[in-house]
Amino acid sequence: MAYFSYKNKIYKGINFFAIIIGLFIVIFTINTPETTSSHLDMNTLETSEIFEGFDWTNEFRGQTSTLGESVAEDTDGNLYLLARAIGERILVKYNSNGNLIWNKTLISLGSYMVIDRANNIYITGTNNSDIYLIKYDLDGNMEWMRSWDSGLSDTARDITLDLLGNIYITGQANYNTSVTRSGDLVVLKYNSSGYLHLNKTLGKNNLKDGAESVVIDSSGNIYLAGWLSDSGLKWELVKLNTTGDYQWDYTFLWGASGSHVCWGVALDSADNVYLTGYTSLTGMPSSVGLIKLNSSGGYMWNKTWDSGLNALGISIAIDSQDNIFIAGTTETGDPDNDYDALFLKYDTDGNQIWNTTWERVFEYFMTGYWYDSFYKIFVSSDNDVYLIGASEIGASDKKATIVKFENTPPGPPSAFSLSTNTDTPDIDGLFDLIWSTSEGADNYSVYAFDNYITSINNSLTILSHQTGNSPYLISELKNGTYYYIVVAFNKFGNITSNCISVEVKLFPPDSFTLSTDANSPDEDGAFNLIWTDSLYADNYSVYTYSKFISEINSSLILLASQTAISPYFISELTNGSYYYIIMAHNKFGETISDSVEVVVKLQTSPSNISDKLPSISGYKYWIVLGSLCIVIVLILNKKSKLIP
Repeated sequence: MAYFSYKNKIYKGINFFAIIIGLFIVIFTINTPETTSSHLDMNTLETSEIFEGFDWTNEFRGQTSTLGESVAEDTDGNLYLLARAIGERILVKYNSNGNLIWNKTLISLGSYMVIDRANNIYITGTNNSDIYLIKYDLDGNMEWMRSWDSGLSDTARDITLDLLGNIYITGQANYNTSVTRSGDLVVLKYNSSGYLHLNKTLGKNNLKDGAESVVIDSSGNIYLAGWLSDSGLKWELVKLNTTGDYQWDYTFLWGASGSHVCWGVALDSADNVYLTGYTSLTGMPSSVGLIKLNSSGGYMWNKTWDSGLNALGISIAIDSQDNIFIAGTTETGDPDNDYDALFLKYDTDGNQIWNTTWERVFEYFMTGYWYDSFYKIFVSSDNDVYLIGASEIGASDKKATIVKFENTPPGPPSAFSLSTNTDTPDIDGLFDLIWSTSEGADNYSVYAFDNYITSINNSLTILSHQTGNSPYLISELKNGTYYYIVVAFNKFGNITSNCISVEVKLFPPDSFTLSTDANSPDEDGAFNLIWTDSLYADNYSVYTYSKFISEINSSLILLASQTAISPYFISELTNGSYYYIIMAHNKFGETISDSVEVVVKLQTSPSNISDKLPSISGYKYWIVLGSLCIVIVLILNKKSKLIP
């Protein structure tokens, strides 16, 4: 019994630790989103930009292991991922933010997809050794299917469109498993109704060829990129004209025989040709290769990206600024021989801008074999870069991956507009220049001139040199017409705004009239001066004088200096005639009113005894004389009483 008790204790301990570990795994799994991506620089290379990370990453898995095969964009900016699972093809629709809209299962055929300007979806692939082309509407409903057979084994490897919406398919034709070195390059051209306009096969005698990518230049010429088997594999490029006639071909051995395969081709804005793929000398790890040719097939340069481990360049795309992007995969050096998805950026001179790798975040915490790869790269209409591929988890489980890189290419500031907040005409020489934001601008300069500005030159007056901020204040102008323009700058260039004109008409105060509420004559010496408003006046002064006023001079008496407000009160005047005038002021001049006269005649009132007496001429003297006589009589009477 002791043995079983001890054994039970061991089982309980094991169960306890198993529960703890299980809970940790569950909690960790719940809190770790699978769509989170990571990146790191594999090579310590000098770069001119810093990779700022992917905008978002999504994974899609069907009922079985799933690979991302192709990606395209409709005219509304929605994305369509073509995913391949066992026995089925799945079309997955996302918006540009990576949000899933829907997914639909298609017939089990096709690996390469394009969408034309009418939002028709074309998918090509291989079935029973024949090449197929299927047209779908934007909801994934099939409209028609076409097939092509050379009579031998044929394989579709890529699809593209020309500017007219014609569809081009390339791959390999005429392959015969029983014939050594059989197989040719092939190109098929269909219109949007499924009519076959062109089928062309090309190959070198007794050598095996295969095309992996196709692109059409601005003149409709066709470029087929792939490989040629001749004492090893070489890169191969063939140019055809618009009718499929051979123009020239180019092969590249990368220094010595080995395994060298070109998998992608792209054109820049000048129709220069860029090829990518891998190069591997016998016994050496593979490296990413990049070659530039001109449109005549002239060699310009080649570059390799070498991490010291196996690396593959699988797809190439070029944005509107002629930046070159390569997608692929590279070995990590982990003990399990893992691979990470690879993303490279170059300029047109072959200088590497940056390099980065991507792997699923789970790989940091779980052991086993992991294989991440980007199979296709796509530049959208707004210059963003999308990469699709797969993450292989162990030997059999794969998840389709779609990654967005927010690609704002360096360039000059965007267009913007200039305006002002003044009236027409401007009446005070004071206003703001206002301009909209120029995307990408680091700073602004403000220029002025006395004529319409068509270009920036030395005759202009610089008001603000790369320090201007909107709104920009303009002040203290005189009468005239002024022209303004603003230039936005960044390190990649500059752009000018529209030119605007401002007419300045500075007005002194307008004419006005002065009056008064005094009677004629004024009988109390108190009244109001009243004047009408003078248009444009800032303030008023009041002057007076004893004579009619015809001008403002130093002889006048200033009653109020630019502080007067109508009505202005006058008081405590004595009898007499008074003259008044008002001056209106602003910073552009003065204007005087008319001169008004006020006559003051104060009324008298009976305020003392003399005022009550009859109005007799000389009566005041008679009163004095009578009073004197009375005093004399009183004095004489007093003296007569004193004499004995």
